[in-house]
Amino acid sequence: MIPALDATLTVTREKVTLTRTLLAASLAGAPERVLDVSGIDDVALVAPDEYLPGAVRLTCADGTVAVRFAPHQGAEAEFFAEAVRAAVRGETPADDAAAIPVPGLDCVVADVRLRDGNSGPVESVAVAEVADGVAGEEKEISDAAGLADALGSRVLVTHNAQLVLGELVRAGLISGPVSFGCTLALARAARLDPPAEDHTLSGLAEALGVQGEGPARVAGVLAGLARSFGHGGDVADLFHDRGLTLGEVRADGTVYPVLHDLSGAAVAAQRRALAGAGDGADSKTDSGAAAETAKSSGSRAKSSGDSTAGAADTGASAAGAEAGSGSGTAEAETSNAVQEALISTAELSATARNESSGSGKGGKSGKSGGKKGGKSGGSRGPAPWAAVATPDTIPEPNPDADPEGVLFGENVTLTGDFEPFDKGQLWAGLAHHGAKIGKNVTKKTTILVVGSWASTTSKEKRARELQEKGQEIQIWPAADLLAALGLDEEPPF
Repeated sequence: MIPALDATLTVTREKVTLTRTLLAASLAGAPERVLDVSGIDDVALVAPDEYLPGAVRLTCADGTVAVRFAPHQGAEAEFFAEAVRAAVRGETPADDAAAIPVPGLDCVVADVRLRDGNSGPVESVAVAEVADGVAGEEKEISDAAGLADALGSRVLVTHNAQLVLGELVRAGLISGPVSFGCTLALARAARLDPPAEDHTLSGLAEALGVQGEGPARVAGVLAGLARSFGHGGDVADLFHDRGLTLGEVRADGTVYPVLHDLSGAAVAAQRRALAGAGDGADSKTDSGAAAETAKSSGSRAKSSGDSTAGAADTGASAAGAEAGSGSGTAEAETSNAVQEALISTAELSATARNESSGSGKGGKSGKSGGKKGGKSGGSRGPAPWAAVATPDTIPEPNPDADPEGVLFGENVTLTGDFEPFDKGQLWAGLAHHGAKIGKNVTKKTTILVVGSWASTTSKEKRARELQEKGQEIQIWPAADLLAALGLDEEPPF
C-alpha cells in the first residue's frame, strides 16, 4: 500500500484501489474507489513541494481522477505514478510503502525473538542497516562483538525497546553506551488514519502497509511512522520532534527507556548533548548546557508556584557537577548530564500529575535540610515514584468474568509507570477480567507487568530470580496489558 493525502493506494496489474480514510469515506459516501488499469489512458504527476500539495492525475475514458498528496509526500506521489505506469505497460507494479525512501532516516534496526514471545531469554537477534528509511541486508547476531560491529555509533531502533534491550543486556549481547529508539513509543505518539488495530509490530505493519518480516518489517514501520508525521531527516530528530527522548543503555548495563518529555527540558538537553558528542571539549560544554536546561526547567516550575521545583534543581545540580568534573570521557559526561535532565523532568512530570489530581500538598510532603517541607521555598517535592505509588485498596476479582479470558484466575502484579493510566485504573480493569492482584511479587505471582522506569525495578529483579528457580512467572510489557484490557484502542478521529 502507498499512503496518500486522504487514502491508501494499492496498485496491481489489473486495478488501482483507493481506500479512503474514515473522514474522506464519510464525505464521499463510499469507503473506496476501484479503477481498471485497462481504462487508464494517461498518468500525469503534479509533484507536491515543501509548502503545496500535489496530485497524480489518472485520465480515464469517463473523466480524470486526481489522487491528492500532501506537501511532504513527494516521494509517495512519484512512487504511485510509476507504479500505475508500470501496470499500464503490463508489468507487475511495486506498491510496497517500505520501498519509499525517507531521506536522512539512517540507523540500525533489530528484530529480537524472545523464548516466550513477549518475555524470557533471547532466542535470536537479526539486524539491518537502514539508509534513507530502507533496510539493507539482514545479519544474524550471535555475540556482543557482532552487534557492536554492526551498530557502530548509530542509533539502534527496535519494537518494545525497553523490554528487548533489557533482555539483550541480561544475555550479554549488548554493552553501553548505546542510544536507542522504540517504534512502540513512536506509534503511541502517532495519529494513524485508519488507526492500527493494536500497537504490536504486526498490527502497525498492517496499518502502514508494510510487508516482509524481521528487521525489514521494523524498518518499514519506522519509515511509515516517519512518513505519517511528514518527517524527513535524522532518526533522533524523529523522536525529539514528537517530544520523546532516545533511550540509552549505560556502560553499567542500566537501561533508560524512551520517555515522553512533557516539559521539553530533557529533549533540549539531549539535542545539545548529541550535537556535541565526540567533539572533545565541546562535549563538556554541551553537558553543562544540558544540565542548565534541566535547571531552568525547574526554575520555571518554581516561578509558577510549583513547590516541588527543588527536585529539578537537585537533579540539575548533580548534572552540572558531573559535567564539570574532570573524570571519565567526554561521552560519559554527556550521557550523565542528559540522564540527570531526564530524571529531573520525570520528577516534574510526576509532581504535575499528582497536583492535577489533588494529591499534591504544596511542598508539605517533602524534606529539606533535615526539616519538614513547607517551611522553606526550596523543599524537595515527590520523587518520580510518587506517581506510581501502589493504591491502598485491592479490588476483588469479578466472579462473573469470562473464564476463557487471558487474565482470568491469574495473580498479577504491576511495576513501573503506566502513564496515562494510574495503577488504580489498571487494578480495576484486572479485577473486572477476573484477575487476582498482588502488591508484591511472591510465589503466587503468575504475571508481572513492567511499565516504564529508568532502571530495572526490584519487583522485576525478584520475578526473574523466581523464574530462575523454576517458578512460572510471565513478564509482560505494558503494551500487552493495555491490549488485554482494551485500553490501547484509539477513537477513529
